[in-house]
Amino acid sequence: MPYLEDALSVGTVRALALAAALCLPIASASAQQQRISMVGDAAVDSASVARTAYREARATASPHDAARLLLRATTAWPSQPTYWLAQTSTSVATHDLDRFRRSVAALVAMQQAPVLGRDSLLRSWIARTGSEGWFGDFERAVAPVRSAVPTAHAPAPIFVEGIDVDQQSGRLYATSVRSGSVLRCETGGTWRDLELARDARIQAVFAVRVAPDSAFLWVSSAAHALRANTGAGQPAALAGIARVRVHDGAVVEWHVLPRADSGHMPGDLLALPNGDVLVSDSDAAQLYLWRARESTWRVISHVAFRSPQGMALVAEQRVVLVADYSHGLYRVHLDGLAISRIADAPGTSVLGLDGLAWHDGQLYAVQNGTGVPQLLAITLSDDLRAVRSVRVADRQSDLAPAPSAVASGSDGVIYVGNSPWESFAAGDAAPVSAPTALLRLAISPRSRRGTRTVAVTPSPLSSCNRSSAASP
Repeated sequence: MPYLEDALSVGTVRALALAAALCLPIASASAQQQRISMVGDAAVDSASVARTAYREARATASPHDAARLLLRATTAWPSQPTYWLAQTSTSVATHDLDRFRRSVAALVAMQQAPVLGRDSLLRSWIARTGSEGWFGDFERAVAPVRSAVPTAHAPAPIFVEGIDVDQQSGRLYATSVRSGSVLRCETGGTWRDLELARDARIQAVFAVRVAPDSAFLWVSSAAHALRANTGAGQPAALAGIARVRVHDGAVVEWHVLPRADSGHMPGDLLALPNGDVLVSDSDAAQLYLWRARESTWRVISHVAFRSPQGMALVAEQRVVLVADYSHGLYRVHLDGLAISRIADAPGTSVLGLDGLAWHDGQLYAVQNGTGVPQLLAITLSDDLRAVRSVRVADRQSDLAPAPSAVASGSDGVIYVGNSPWESFAAGDAAPVSAPTALLRLAISPRSRRGTRTVAVTPSPLSSCNRSSAASP
């Protein structure tokens, strides 16, 4: 926000600089005159109004104009913490205590933006207004939630992106963006490289899912700058999915994704019970369904898809839950492939979700795109059409500063705690020298509509902590 440095004290500017660094790029002044393009989808159109107002607020030099525009943004798209965080700063600049309190209350409800309570000059300003108690509530709302414990450490420098757990054996699989392979954590504690990189078609490997028969894996692959040792003179790599034999890592099927003008980033996939494979592509902003019987692709588009990320299958309802980074949660019904948005619960935010896992009737989601990295437990309505509640299941900035993928195990969920993507974006993750911590959140089985989850073979993950990788 260009106007902040003129309107606020230097100390406050330092603490609230995050507001100018989140989600949306700074727009030029000419953006204020741009027309908002409406597409006829309520969620997308509301978000477009909010994004336009937010860009204009960041481009204006007037705190009062910025406050007016940010009010429009928070009204149009109230589940985006970025807008509320920005509104706290304009409220200080315009001495609007009521709006400041409303903004902080919204952030407290969404358990977001702990940076607010750390600035001494801002706290002094609030104390003079008699609102010091707000910070106590805020700090309690964003305190660590230490529920998960480290269960494995994938060896460096593989750059883990996807994980999955074999429900029959309890074995854990992790993909490597850097080496272009999949590693398996064995019962004895070592990580074994399945050496997918022997196949020239395999580049960076993003997602992995155990096939229903446990004899094969499905992985997604595409070219990426982090992929090491691609070899000079090789033909341009094509994005696709591979069916891989578990015992030796041999690629037995390879299917190239349909062409997309924007390129591909196949970040997640699901191996469906009927043999089909569903892929989410954040670069192409589409889903792709590989129909195994017909050996054809089905492209699944929706006007709301801006950056589809994690997916989770609710098998009993034949529904796939999809996290769109920018627009929230969506449901895709496998019978007919109808797509609809899952309604938000008031005062909550399911934006910025990455990995998803469905476990014992509840959705677990990594939230890493709203400023506070955390694992959420999301309760949905029985028909999966609305969010009923959102709570923080785990939040540990020391052990899990950059969470990403999450997978369902026999007795809980496991998630990646320190994905190197943020460091890579900053330009310093090429070596990726630290092992990747995988955290386990134990979950007791619970009754749901007359059924109970039955634990399968106990997980061997407690022994998967060695940092050496061996070939099969």
